[in-house]
Amino acid sequence: MRTTLNLDEDVAQIAKAYAADRNLSIGAAVSILVKQGIAAPMPTRVLNGLTIFDPPSDSPVVTAQHVKDLMDSEF
Repeated sequence: MRTTLNLDEDVAQIAKAYAADRNLSIGAAVSILVKQGIAAPMPTRVLNGLTIFDPPSDSPVVTAQHVKDLMDSEF
């Protein structure tokens, strides 16, 4: 299928490098990367009957101040 995508510059560079390393078109590379992302296991666990996302230990901490700043900002 033919379509147009707007990618962040860093994502486009990753896709281009991935495609070049494997002698693929950018479209084929993006298709592969999306399929891999969808198939990647989601780190979750059940806590008190609720399934929660369990991020990697090196993930940045989101504080109440971060949330407030985002809520106060205009998009």
